[in-house]
Parts: sequence; structure tokens; C-alpha cells
Amino acid sequence: MKKMDSNQDIIALLKTKGYKIVKINTNNFPWSPSFTVTSGKEIISYLIRENESIPESLVERIAETKTKVQDFKINVIFKKNPSQSAKKSLTLFGIGVEYVKNNSIKTIAPSKQFNIGKNRSGNVVLEKKKIWKMPKTDVFLSSKQDFAERREVKSVIDEIRIRDEFPIYPFQVEDDPRYGGNQTKQCINEGLLQCEWFIAVLGEERRYWVEKEVRKSLQLFHAEDIIVYVKLNPVAQKNWKKLLKWLESKNIKYLPYLDHEDLKTKTSKLVRGHIEKMHREHGVPMYPYQK
Repeated sequence: MKKMDSNQDIIALLKTKGYKIVKINTNNFPWSPSFTVTSGKEIISYLIRENESIPESLVERIAETKTKVQDFKINVIFKKNPSQSAKKSLTLFGIGVEYVKNNSIKTIAPSKQFNIGKNRSGNVVLEKKKIWKMPKTDVFLSSKQDFAERREVKSVIDEIRIRDEFPIYPFQVEDDPRYGGNQTKQCINEGLLQCEWFIAVLGEERRYWVEKEVRKSLQLFHAEDIIVYVKLNPVAQKNWKKLLKWLESKNIKYLPYLDHEDLKTKTSKLVRGHIEKMHREHGVPMYPYQK
């Protein structure tokens, strides 16, 4: 049998399944589909990958897709069996994953719907009249306040909540009017008790209250619900050396980051990983894939 090694071969196979090529307006897409097909009311834009990997930055751009087209989905189809990291990254964002095998197309994970206004609340029907919904989750942000990286982490959490409708909220203690006075410690402690997850970003400047919050977090959160980033440069490593050594003694891992983009990518992946874990523990998928 002829090996499928061109986009036209893949299109031909999709046509045998009842799909036909269609043109839609993709001018506002943050990525370029290889082609788009339709069958009935369903419309799918495909991205073809020649190898088994896909850059994280491209996955995030695809996930930002917004369209008024109804019942719109996105699939990435690999010409080789995709790597575990590629599968994980794409499914965390609700992007469909397929690959070519033995002159056929195998589906690994279906796509969520990407159209604007479509209800993607995350509710999944397990049985008749039985519905599970992700609970509201607050994430305590610990870092210097006037800090670009802090704003970056907050924006990632806000995007996930708004775009995918997962009820996850960043908590910033400075939003409490009592903060900054003699009740600062009380504000921090109450905030830590209110939240379910903890994220700290350690920049170049060592901050007294940030260190206090990190140390306190180990008393209140499970280790898997604590994320600590440290800027990958000599100044940050030196200023936080004592705290980093203490974290190591407590078997708490911390992650280096290079710049804003690196921090954004890592935060998005880790937060989505936490959300996936919650859904997995309840035995339901992250997205309702019903048509």
C-alpha cells in the first residue's frame, strides 16, 4: 500500500470518511491551518505536523483561537506517533490529537469546541442527572508586587478562567484594604487559608514577606499544590540561596525561568496540569466533547 506522506493523501482519506474541504475566514487566527474540512454541521481546522513534536508556543497560539463559526474544532494530525509531551500539551488545551498509522488516521483525543459564545462550562454528564463541576479554586500569588512576572502569572490564570471557563482565580493580598498596615500579617494568613494552590515567583530582589509566604505555604498546602519559580540568573540565585536550600531540605522542587515568555509557558502548562489532575481524580474529562 502507498504510504501517506503528503497533505493531499490525508485529505483524500478524510474525504472517504465524508469530509470535504471548505474555506473559512482564518485571518484573525493566531496560527495558520493546513486546511479545513466540514461534515454536516461540524467544521475542523487541521494542522499537519511532519514529526512527533510541537512547540509549546504554537500550542498556546492555537488555544487562543476564537471564531464565530459554530461547532468549530481544531485537530493536530501527526505523520509520526506524537510524543507523550505533545499529547499532554495538546489535550490540556482541548486540542484534538490524531496521527497517521498504517494508511489510516488514528484519534488519540477529540477536540473541544472553539467558537465564541459556545457553552464550555466544564460540566460533564456522567450518568443521567449526575453532573460534576470543577469547584472554585483560588491561587495565592506570592512575589514582589510591582513585578512584571507577577502580572504575567495573573494574566495566565485569568486567560484560563475566561477562555476555558474553569473557575480558577488569582488571589493577591494587596487587594485587601488592610494590607500595608499593622494587619499585613493577618491579611497574608487569611489569604493563604482561603486559597487551594500557591504560586511564588522569586525575582532578583529578595523580599521579606515573600519568603514568609513561601515558608508558611509548606504548613498549609500539599507539596503538589505549591509552585515556586526562581529567575535564572546569578543575582536571583544568590539573593534567594538560603530559601532555595531550605526548600530542597523539604523536598520542594523549584523551577528556574528565563524570561516572561518562559514563565508564561511553564505556568500555563502547570496550572492546566493541576486542573487535569482534579478532573482525573473525579473520573471526568476536562472538556465536554458532546456535539
